Amino acid sequence: MNDITRVGLTANQLKNQFPSMAIKTVAASLQKELPMTLSGVQMKELNTTLQNAAYSKEMLAEISLPDLIKFESELFENEYFANESKVGKKIFEIISGWKHFVHLGDTIYFHARCLGKNNQPYLEQEMLKAPVMISSHGRYNEIGRSCYYFADTKEGALTEVYKHCGSKKPSVQIAKLKKCKEARLIDLSQNVSKNNRFIDHLRFKVDNTPGKIVKEYLLPNFVAGCCKKVGIDGIKYQGDGYNCYVTWKDDYFSFEGNDIVEIEG
Repeated sequence: MNDITRVGLTANQLKNQFPSMAIKTVAASLQKELPMTLSGVQMKELNTTLQNAAYSKEMLAEISLPDLIKFESELFENEYFANESKVGKKIFEIISGWKHFVHLGDTIYFHARCLGKNNQPYLEQEMLKAPVMISSHGRYNEIGRSCYYFADTKEGALTEVYKHCGSKKPSVQIAKLKKCKEARLIDLSQNVSKNNRFIDHLRFKVDNTPGKIVKEYLLPNFVAGCCKKVGIDGIKYQGDGYNCYVTWKDDYFSFEGNDIVEIEG
């Protein structure tokens, strides 16, 4: 098994990943809770998975706050040479050696997109493709370089789109998606130790303006670039009570249905 999802745990049991000091306690607790689900071999694999997941994220926690701020300043000044800095090299090294991956599940995902002035809906084919050369600065994409964003709830997809719409909310089209192809993702959605400033900086909440660089997005943009370089397909990250996802390509889904959320007035 390559990850926790292969041992048949429920979503609630997958909710948190734990720092390495708590691995044995967590594994023992899960074993008591699921005696009919996990065999001894599966429990050993689960223990290894938890250790690997914690290791990858806690390695990022070793980057000090002063070093992190210095690196973000370098990204703002000239992002193209950031990978030559000490912190840039360390981030790339950690992601290159990432030990734990998650995959898309057999569930429905949701991709949302704002409608134009005339509320003309997108075709099904368009909703399966990332918008080309029109995207604003996103958490994991640069200005004008589109990625495919989606969420595991309809409300989550809608909330994420509204974050980029300013004070006036437009009508939104939401596509229901079903996996047709596997994707290998790193999971940055789980809770981490309080001293993990790196993950905190990936999660800053901002109100971005179309066409302008958002300094809070420069660090996650760099992480996305590292993932692309080493062949990781995308990132799972934390929303407000839901999970968000981004993939660099947009061919992982089949179309399952449409919904339009119209704003009155």
